[in-house]
This record gives sequence, C-alpha cells and structure tokens, in this order.
Amino acid sequence: MPQWTSEFQHAGISVGDLDRAVAWYIGVFGFVEVKRFRKEELQVAGAVLQLGALSLEVLAPFAPVRPSPFPSSLVSHLRVLGANHLAFGVSDLAPCRERLEASGAAMLSPVIDGRFFFCADPDGTVLEIRKI
Repeated sequence: MPQWTSEFQHAGISVGDLDRAVAWYIGVFGFVEVKRFRKEELQVAGAVLQLGALSLEVLAPFAPVRPSPFPSSLVSHLRVLGANHLAFGVSDLAPCRERLEASGAAMLSPVIDGRFFFCADPDGTVLEIRKI
C-alpha cells in the first residue's frame, strides 16, 4: 500500500467541439459546468463538469486526432486496452435511451438483461447506461 492517501479525482474525455460537448452532457445527463480553462502549453481548451460527486473534464485539443482505426463494433471496442467507457446510472432506461437517440448518440447495443445498454456520445466516447 502507498504511504499516502489517494482519491479518484475525475475522468477526462477529448472532444472535437468544446461548446457542443458541454451542452450535450448538460442537456442529456444534467451536468453543471463549474469551470472553463485554456492551457496553451498543453494545446487544449477545456471545461470541468459536475454531476453529483462525479467530475468530468472535457478537453478540446487545438488539433484533434481520432484514433485509427476506430473499433468497428462494441465488442471490438471493449477489447482495446486502456480506458474504454464511462458508466452512468439512470432511474429509467427507456426515456433516457429515447433522449440519447434524439440527441444524436450512436446506439451500440440493445438493452442487455433489462439493465443496461451502450451508446456513444457525438465524439465517439462510449457510454454505458445502467438502471439504478
């Protein structure tokens, strides 16, 4: 065990359009924007969004690059090493799925076991939506 204390601080995603992504996460999930920043030395602009105890850092690189090749299916995506999705709990899957579909999210799976499904945000970040 480390000789220091630790805590999980936030998750971060990269997006192609900061304003669009912030509006999407606020509109779909109810995040609150708590901070905007620009880091010239890192070549990114960003925002910190808060939802309950979860902080999501949304980064817009000055020169975004998509991974190549992007996995062609959810199964292929889940095989890729490293961080591969964010999970959100919702009280009712059906209206959430409808809202996500209307927002332009790509549906990557049907509802599985009546408890969860996968989709992707407008920039391709995979999201798992679970019934709480």
